[in-house]
Amino acid sequence: MSKLVEMITHIFLPNRCMFCRKTIEYNQLICSECHKNAPLTDLSKCLICGQADCRCKNYFHYLVSPFYYEMGADTAVQDLKFNNNLHNAKKLAICMTNCMQKTKIDKRIDVVIPIPLHRYDYKKRGYNQAYELAYWVSDLLKKPLWQDTLIKITRTRKQHELSAAQRSINVLSAFSVNDGNDIQGKVILLIDDVFTTG
Repeated sequence: MSKLVEMITHIFLPNRCMFCRKTIEYNQLICSECHKNAPLTDLSKCLICGQADCRCKNYFHYLVSPFYYEMGADTAVQDLKFNNNLHNAKKLAICMTNCMQKTKIDKRIDVVIPIPLHRYDYKKRGYNQAYELAYWVSDLLKKPLWQDTLIKITRTRKQHELSAAQRSINVLSAFSVNDGNDIQGKVILLIDDVFTTG
């Protein structure tokens, strides 16, 4: 969207801080107060074990998240996820992309893949918030977006309602790769809205 279009849109649909919902300038992501208190993650340490020299044995190589899920960042995600506020997808994607560029992992990525919703949940919500984030991250990083590669074949319970042990069992065999040949040798950026236990 051009700067002029954004300015005109702002007159009729004011841009709002994604943390506190206060009206802000058309080109801002969050207000100055929320920016000052934003729950930023420490990109110099592993977000799972909290160590600079990470020894986590995970199924992925790196985790990047701009915020901890608190102090307004949770509001931004919930508005995207439950209140149909798709404007927050672009704003959060900008924050996510900035993190990737700071850690230099954006240079290694071959393809962007969103975590899919089960078809029942997609029909109920009308959109997939992870796809909305992935769309903008893909656009900002200039990386291809493969939205149909990963499929959720089993409807699962909500992860935030479960213990860490239950979460692992909950997603076991819930996902399938649509075409396994496509991902061979690729560095994949998986996009989701909230990281729980991974």
